[in-house]
Formats: sequence, C-alpha cells, structure tokens
Amino acid sequence: MKASYCVSQAELNRRPSMTKNRRQVMALLQQKNTAMSAYEVIEALQQDYDTSLYPMAAYRALDFLRQMQCVLHLRTINKFIYVENSQPTFWQVLICDKCQQIEKYAFSHAVAHPLLQQPNSTFHTRDNHIELHGLCHSCVNTTDS
Repeated sequence: MKASYCVSQAELNRRPSMTKNRRQVMALLQQKNTAMSAYEVIEALQQDYDTSLYPMAAYRALDFLRQMQCVLHLRTINKFIYVENSQPTFWQVLICDKCQQIEKYAFSHAVAHPLLQQPNSTFHTRDNHIELHGLCHSCVNTTDS
C-alpha cells in the first residue's frame, strides 16, 4: 500500500505524529473503501488486525485524520470515509439513503470556493465537503420494479 499524502504530511510536520493507532485506522479505512462509524472501525480493527482500540482512541485517531484531510466525517450518517488528498480538495459526497452506498467526487478549491463563499458574506464554511442524499442507480431500479 503506497504511503499517503496524510502520512507524509504528518511525518514532515512531526507534530502531531502519525501514531500506530492513526496508521491502523487510516489503513483500515483505505482498505475497506467504505464509510464506517467509529464503532465499526473498532470492530474491524479487532477482526482484521487483532487490535483493541477504546472508543475515545478511535475518535481521536479519526479526528486527527479528519484534520489532516485524509478522511471526511459524513455528519448526516455519522461515518468516516478515507479520501486520497494530495492537494487542497473539495468533495461532493453522494449518499444512498437505502443501501448507504457512497460516491465521492473531488474538485479543486479554485472551482469550489466561489460556489461556497457568496459575495458580501461573512460566513465561512467548516467542512471541505457537501453531502447529498438520494438513491443510487441500483436502488432506483429496485424501487421501480
């Protein structure tokens, strides 16, 4: 598995460091390539890596990875998903309300910034993504049947 931008940035800055827990959580999310709750991360780490992680440690690792822009916190479903981030990026995340399938699309900040910051507004966005809910192609087809 190639070293990610997150790992190289954390190691370059040396503070805070990319701890073993953070590396394992990131590797798991990267490997699973799906959105997971903190408790799903804990369970998968136990099964796949034979590693026990307390909930608070999992949340701290996920928050660190979110701050490094290696994962997105999908607030509407309270799950986290890995994103490869080698440059400032804005994400559009499509979430299927029926099967929870997720599609993510990256945009440069140059494209996204004018859409997010309205002229004469003093409002500043907190997240680097927008979550949109609907039905994926598979669920639309099963609903129509």
